[in-house]
Amino acid sequence: MDSADTATGPAKGANFNIIFYDRMLQQDSAGASMGPPYRFVVFSSVMKPKDASAAASVVSRIYASDPKRVPGPYKNSLLSVIDRQSVIESASNETGKVDEIWNVQATDHGISLRVKYEKSAPGRQKSEGRVYSSVDTTFYRVYRWDLLAEVVKSSSAGVDRVRDYKLNLSVPDYANLFRSAELVAIISQPMYVRNVWLP
Repeated sequence: MDSADTATGPAKGANFNIIFYDRMLQQDSAGASMGPPYRFVVFSSVMKPKDASAAASVVSRIYASDPKRVPGPYKNSLLSVIDRQSVIESASNETGKVDEIWNVQATDHGISLRVKYEKSAPGRQKSEGRVYSSVDTTFYRVYRWDLLAEVVKSSSAGVDRVRDYKLNLSVPDYANLFRSAELVAIISQPMYVRNVWLP
């Protein structure tokens, strides 16, 4: 696979993503629960598979709070303690303000995020894409999602509703990458529904 950038949208130009998930419900094809809620954090890169016409996501690391999700389908999940605190302040018809705090602790390293921002009206997105594993690049799953996306920051669109932001990462394997990284976008997804298929 060859490295690529996000071609369009508020994250245009980005080639690496850190995604913080708080999964409320997971169901199988019959609608039965697949376990209790859990949190996870994903590292993914934008890559272009050989002989493919479009770029795809490649998952290189997942921090999961549920031991049943380790090593996971992508074979690169680490069991971690993941705490989240989210506060929304709003009055009358104002969209409000958000204060998000995440703390991730793996065996020998951790991640912390705090972001405060002014809310805005989200947009609805429906799409489909392939997500590959960095461990076995022949393995992928097909995701079809329906979500609400709220653009908090976008360099390409000139949007910046951030009032405070701090990301600390002590991840040795990614030290060089984070040392020179530039923040391109922050996107909040208050609603995210995803269907997953194997090829």
